[in-house]
Amino acid sequence: MKLRPFVLSIFVVLFAVSLLQAQALKPASLTIYALPNSTSPQQPIQFSNTGSSELTLTISAGGPFAIPKNDCKHPLKAFAHCYVWVTYSPTAYGTDDGTLTFAFNDQSVSAALTGEGVH
Repeated sequence: MKLRPFVLSIFVVLFAVSLLQAQALKPASLTIYALPNSTSPQQPIQFSNTGSSELTLTISAGGPFAIPKNDCKHPLKAFAHCYVWVTYSPTAYGTDDGTLTFAFNDQSVSAALTGEGVH
């Protein structure tokens, strides 16, 4: 049986897309509230490896956000998930933005973080 070029190109595109979808975050964004000069309670974000191979993760938080707890083991098994907890420590009233980034295999996925320094 001979594959037609059109059918083969659809297969290649679908296969490539499935390789790139080897991760998912829940939630994809997070808003955390805290009083200035204090630290918020920890908020979890779940990383899911939906691909068929293990992933070695490098995890970082930007802005006035921190990762006090990380249960993502190295490597993260295929079809497994793990949690990272994030805190927010504002220095003033107002809004801060940051990201929580999971890097792996020359790719990355990020959750948008918003912090609200409240009265």
